[in-house]
Amino acid sequence: MKKKQDGEIKEKENRIHELEQLLDECKKALVKQKEVQSEIEEQFRVKLLEIEGVLRSKDQEIHQLKVLLVENGEEMKFLVQEVEKERRQAKENIAKLQQIFK
Repeated sequence: MKKKQDGEIKEKENRIHELEQLLDECKKALVKQKEVQSEIEEQFRVKLLEIEGVLRSKDQEIHQLKVLLVENGEEMKFLVQEVEKERRQAKENIAKLQQIFK
C-alpha cells in the first residue's frame, strides 16, 4: 500500500512538474506576445504620426491651392474686363475710322 501511495505521489509530483513547465512556457509565450504587441503598437504609432504629417501637409497644399484659385479667378475677371474694354475701344475706333472715310 505504501508503494502504491508512493507511486501515486510520484505520478502527481511528475504531473505537477509538467504543469509547472507548461506554466513557465505559457508565461514566456505571454511575455513574447506582449513584446510583439508592443512592437506592433509602436509601429502603428509611428505610421499614424507619418500619416498625420502627410495629412497636415496635404491640408496646407489644399489651402494654398484654394488661395491661388481665388487669386487666379480675380485675375481672370480683371483680364476679361480689360479685354472687354479693349474690344469697346476697338469698336469705337473702327466707328470713328468709318466716319472719317465716309
